[in-house]
Amino acid sequence: MEQDVEPGHTEGFRLRIADIRDAEAIVSVINAAFRKAEGFLVDRDRIDLQTVRELLQKGSFLVTEDSFLRGCVYLEQRGERSIRDSRSRDSAPA
Repeated sequence: MEQDVEPGHTEGFRLRIADIRDAEAIVSVINAAFRKAEGFLVDRDRIDLQTVRELLQKGSFLVTEDSFLRGCVYLEQRGERSIRDSRSRDSAPA
């Protein structure tokens, strides 16, 4: 499923469900975002490739991109509930 994002702050970006080919880019975006936010507290990566691959088996990453993956949100259905986690974005200028 691919969808153009509404114009505004996200003009030029696409929103879609990630697949396994996006795993490395998801790792990079999450680690970059948390390094910026938590770098003064935590001196290690937040997530690794194996963990992202496991998460892709259980749930979905909703990603936004232009020519690069810029942000992601992890979604997982658990019974009648769903969870949202790992909201991350690339803060580099587009």
